[in-house]
Amino acid sequence: MWKYADGADIACIEKINVLNENLDELKQALQDALDDAVLIGCSEDDVKEAFINLIKVLHSNYSAK
Repeated sequence: MWKYADGADIACIEKINVLNENLDELKQALQDALDDAVLIGCSEDDVKEAFINLIKVLHSNYSAK
């Protein structure tokens, strides 16, 4: 699933574990935020769209190698 910028697979278990843990943490944070928003009365679709828009404007703080 994880690849380097050049398309090669990442084989290092430690790197894969870090990436997977980050993804799991993001999933839980997004789920919690979505649940809060729905409980407040927001539209689930609107909240998901806001998440997608946020992701689209993110940029790495590090230049590509």
